[in-house]
Amino acid sequence: LFAYAILRSIPNKLGGVIALVMSIVIILSFSFTMNNKMSSFYFNILFKIMFWILINCFIMLTYLGAMPIEYPYETMSKIVTVVYFMMFILIPLI
Repeated sequence: LFAYAILRSIPNKLGGVIALVMSIVIILSFSFTMNNKMSSFYFNILFKIMFWILINCFIMLTYLGAMPIEYPYETMSKIVTVVYFMMFILIPLI
């Protein structure tokens, strides 16, 4: 359902499909790019905070994907989608 919330939060159909594919590609790419930094992540408090923000975004997107397309849920879905993608941009910078 989190992918459906991302797809729904973007008004353009092509943009929604691109965001959906990018969310899956980004998750899969972490397994190839983050191997050498994993030992330092256990001690980095900033990474731990960002990790839990990412987990909360995933849970919220899953919940928002099950909700109807109405005012508060649609706006929340857009905001959480932006935060979700920003976490994937910021995590490799740590």
